[in-house]
Parts: sequence; C-alpha cells; structure tokens
Amino acid sequence: LIRHYKNKATMDWRGACMWGLASGIGFDVCEGIIYSSDFYNGVLGPDIYVIRFVSCVALHAIWSATVGISLCRKQLCFQSAELSDMILPIGIILAVPMVLHGAYDTLLKRDAPEIAVVIALVSFGWLAVQIELARQADREQQTAAVATAGVTV
Repeated sequence: LIRHYKNKATMDWRGACMWGLASGIGFDVCEGIIYSSDFYNGVLGPDIYVIRFVSCVALHAIWSATVGISLCRKQLCFQSAELSDMILPIGIILAVPMVLHGAYDTLLKRDAPEIAVVIALVSFGWLAVQIELARQADREQQTAAVATAGVTV
C-alpha cells in the first residue's frame, strides 16, 4: 500500500480496506495453522481453535483494514516523500492497531477474556471511526467538486 501511495494513487479507501482485510485474514489463517500445529495440537480443547480461527482472524482483518484506510486517508504524506520522512506518519498509523493487538494478546494470555472482548469491541469501533472519516472525506471532495463546477445542490 505504501508503494502504491508513493506515486499518484488510483486506489480509494474502499480498495485499501479490502486489501487490509484480505491481508489480515491471510496472515492470521497462516499464523493459526502454525500455532495450532506447534502449540495446541492435542494439548488444548476446541475452544482455543474457535478463538484462534474466528476471533483472531477477524481481529487481524480489522486491524489491517484500519491501517489500509489510514494509509489511504494520509496518502499525501507519502507522495514525493523520502523514506525517512515516512517513518513518523507510518508509526502514527500503526500505533493504535499495534496497541490494540498487544493488549488483546496479553489479556488472552493472562486469562482475562472478558477484558479482551472489550479490546475487540474497541478494535471494531476503531475500524468504524476510520470508515466514517473516509466517508466524510469523500463527501467533502464531492461537495468541493460540485462547488468548483458551479453547480448548486
């Protein structure tokens, strides 16, 4: 996505969201298979597989989608920028999903699933916020385009 936004972008926030969802799902299905074969296989009950292949896959998809949408919304930070100039904006974009991911994993490992569910809901809320901000930017662009064209609404 960063390489895509380095030049004139052709992907909108919806495409970036889909790329994020797909990459998050793909990553966590692979991670789930590895964890299941290396750590859970025959040792833990079926509930770990539900957590691993339902909630974790969904959450990785959500976290990756929020990053994709954020990258799209902040694409001007990446156009004509040197790699060193991209580090801070990328860090800011990654910060919230990274903290949510770390909190979720830690809470599950510390046997606090009730609080982990709260983190999962906050993660979903963060995705909803990113989608709404992107939709709002779309509406503002459409309004500006209409005003520039001299058409009254």
